[in-house]
Amino acid sequence: ASENYQYVNYNDILNNPEISHYLSNTCDLGKGYVISGECEDGHRYAKEIVCGKEWCRICGQDDSSAHNRRFVRWLPKIQQFLTMGYFVFTIPENIRDRFRTKNKLNELRSNVHRILKTHGFTGGLSRYHWFGDRSTKYHPHLNVLVEGGHIPGELIESIKSEYAGLLGVDVVSVNYHYRPSPGKMLHSLKYVTRATFLEASWDFELALELRGFRNMV
Repeated sequence: ASENYQYVNYNDILNNPEISHYLSNTCDLGKGYVISGECEDGHRYAKEIVCGKEWCRICGQDDSSAHNRRFVRWLPKIQQFLTMGYFVFTIPENIRDRFRTKNKLNELRSNVHRILKTHGFTGGLSRYHWFGDRSTKYHPHLNVLVEGGHIPGELIESIKSEYAGLLGVDVVSVNYHYRPSPGKMLHSLKYVTRATFLEASWDFELALELRGFRNMV
């Protein structure tokens, strides 16, 4: 088991009413909620309330209300970039069990931010994806959007070396993509803010552990 992490029996998860309610209380159950109000000029408005859980059949869809809200929240920050660099830091498969708690994931993210800052990237946005596009196996990778352009290969190798040292492994995967145009920048932002944890059953324990986790930083 990972440090400070106790694995939970699946039957205990499903049979616990409080836990079961959290996992299953999603927008796709047909329970719609809105907050209504009225401005000082008498205009009435209503705001849809969504659960935001990635495994919700509604919120987990691309271009859902939850997805678009994440996208719009970051859009003004991205619009300040002249050009964008897009890093993906992957955790090697043989050590992924070490990163199944909020504390460990937060610690890793902070250390990745520190590495990037030491190499001249003074600001950016980061978000974890939990699963790959074609797999239901835990595959955490940290997406980081920064202001930047083409960078030399030796800089990427230096970042990879520091990241490998951070994880205590010899080989790591760190990918970098240059996004020079507004269209490509927006496409990357859409991709990073999408949901990847599309079924709670893929990893019930992780779904519970990530409750309250701040994924967009």
